[in-house]
Amino acid sequence: MKTTVNKIISILLPLALGVFLVYYAFNQFTKEQIEEMVMHFKDADYRYIIIASIFSVISLWARAYRWKYALNFMGYSPSIATNFMAINIGYLMNLTVPRSGEVSRALVLQKYQQIPFDKSFGSIVSERVVDLICLLLCVFTALILQYDVLENFLLRYVPVNQLAWLGLLAVVGLVGVVLIFMYVTWKPIAFVKRKLKGLVEGVNSIFKMPAKLEFLFFTLVIWGGILLRFTLVRWP
Repeated sequence: MKTTVNKIISILLPLALGVFLVYYAFNQFTKEQIEEMVMHFKDADYRYIIIASIFSVISLWARAYRWKYALNFMGYSPSIATNFMAINIGYLMNLTVPRSGEVSRALVLQKYQQIPFDKSFGSIVSERVVDLICLLLCVFTALILQYDVLENFLLRYVPVNQLAWLGLLAVVGLVGVVLIFMYVTWKPIAFVKRKLKGLVEGVNSIFKMPAKLEFLFFTLVIWGGILLRFTLVRWP
C-alpha cells in the first residue's frame, strides 16, 4: 500500500507542478499578447510545423541512441526508450529551471537504471563538449557566409574588451582550482576528487570508446534535424 501511494505521489506531483508552471506562465501575458498569440496560431501553416516536429523527434531519438555508446563503454546498458524519456524530461526541466536538464537526465538513469550519477553526468558533459564544437562550427559558418549582415551588429554589441578580461579571469581561476586539487589534502577536497574521478571517466568515455564513427554519425543526424527544424518553421 505504501509503495503504491509513493508511486502515485511521484507521478501526480510532477504533473501538478507542470500544470502550475503553465498556469503561472500563462498569467504573465497581457490580453494583447494573448490575442497576438491566438492570431499567430490561426495564421500558422501547420504542415511545416508537423514536418519540423518529425525532425525534432528524429533528432531527440538520435541523441538517445548516441548516448548509449558512451554508457555501453562504461559497462551500462540502459534501453533507448529510457534514454529518450530522460532526454525529454531534461528539456522540460530546462523550461522551469535553466540548465537543470543535464542533472535531471543523469538522475533519471540513476533512479531507473541504477547508473551512478557521476558517470552518466560525465557522459552528458562529454556530449555537450561535442555539441559545443558543432554549434561553434555553425556560428563560424554563419559569420563567413553572412559577415556583411553581421558586421555592424558585432562591432556595436559585442564587448571585445570585457570578453578579454573575463577570459583572463577564467584562466586564472582555472589554474587556481587545479593547484588546489593537486596540493590541498583537506577532506572535503578529497571527497570532491573521488566524485570527479567518476565524472572524468564519463567525460573520457566518448574519446576512448570503439564506436566513434557511430557516435559521429548520430551527432550529424542530431544537428541535421536541428537545422532542418529551424529552417522549416521559418520557411513560409
